[in-house]
Formats: sequence, C-alpha cells, structure tokens
Amino acid sequence: MNHVTTVVVALCCLLPSLLLAQAQPQHPAQQQRFSRSETDLHGALAPNAGEHISGRRFKRMYAMCPPHFFRIGNECYYISQNKQNWLDAHFECKDRNSKLAEPMKYDDKNLRKFLIASKAKNYIWIGGNYNWRANKWQWGYNGKDIGYQSFSQMVPG
Repeated sequence: MNHVTTVVVALCCLLPSLLLAQAQPQHPAQQQRFSRSETDLHGALAPNAGEHISGRRFKRMYAMCPPHFFRIGNECYYISQNKQNWLDAHFECKDRNSKLAEPMKYDDKNLRKFLIASKAKNYIWIGGNYNWRANKWQWGYNGKDIGYQSFSQMVPG
C-alpha cells in the first residue's frame, strides 16, 4: 500500500499568556513599545475598553509581536519557511514559544483573508488533530472538539 506524505509549512500563533506577559512594561524605556488599543489580547484583559471585571477597571494594551511574527487582529502569527510534517511543525512553533494556530471562531476570518490574499503556494499546518478513537477532529493544544467548520471556505473558487 502506498502512503503519500504531504509536507507543508507551519502557521504558529503566539500563546496569549506570552503576549500578555510582554504587555507589562518593566522599564520606562520600554513604554514606547506598548500602545493602548481598541482591541484586546484574545480577551485576556477586558472585552470592552474601560470595562469593569470583578470591580477592577481595565485598559486594553497591545504588545508588539516578536521578531518574524506579524499581527492579524489580536494575535501574532509566524509562517515557517521550512517544509515539514505536522509533528515537526508543532515543535517548531513550540521552540518559538507559540503553538500551531487554532482558528476557532468566525472572528478568525481576518486570518483566512490574509492567507487567501497572500496567495501562499504552500499548504499550511494548523493545530487540529484527528482523534481516531473518538472518530472526530480536535485541537491539539487544548483537546477541545473542532466545532468551527469554515476551513473549506479558505480555498477560493
């Protein structure tokens, strides 16, 4: 029996906790790297500017994405230039303190639009795994079932 192995590049997404940690300036000289924004960090700070959570008022902040990562919406992404299998892509992202991207909601349409517009010639790994025992797709990072079914719309035409 012939087995075909598809080799693709990784799409890494910076872990929200690491991005949040970067959003805490430690020194006045670092203040210029951070700006207030109308968008939060993956819901980590506050859903709405000035919203009260547990009696505390929050302001939203952006942290700059690390070198070689780029921002789409609230997330920082990295597209590997290395063609590799899923497991190697997973570990490349992990080495960059990130994870394979897990676009779980309609809000990730900006990522889909970017990937379509970039006319990338390579396929891109994301963080989904097929669980053969449960007979369903799940996200590799958090183990949740993949409920968002818009991936088929990523290919134009």
